[in-house]
Amino acid sequence: MKYPIVMRGYRQPFDEEYFPALRYHATINNMEAMLVMLLSGGYVGFLPEHYARYWVERSELKPVECKSLVYRSRHQWATSISKSAPKAPAFAAFSKVFERFLEPDAR
Repeated sequence: MKYPIVMRGYRQPFDEEYFPALRYHATINNMEAMLVMLLSGGYVGFLPEHYARYWVERSELKPVECKSLVYRSRHQWATSISKSAPKAPAFAAFSKVFERFLEPDAR
């Protein structure tokens, strides 16, 4: 590959298992650091589409079209607040927004 690749330290086993042919040149531990390295123009790396969209729309980042390097990850939301406890307005608003993004089979 022409550009050095950045690996996510917190996902290293996953990256190495699913993308074994890639040779990594740097390791980061958060998406913000990944973004800075990618915006420098000197590296290639993985960012979630929703996270990169702002910079892609402004042509500051360019997606690499390679279907073998695409994957989907599931996220879960956990809370210790019981269903019968009164909910703070911020919690209720966040819950409403969050549920719009849940897959139908995950509800």
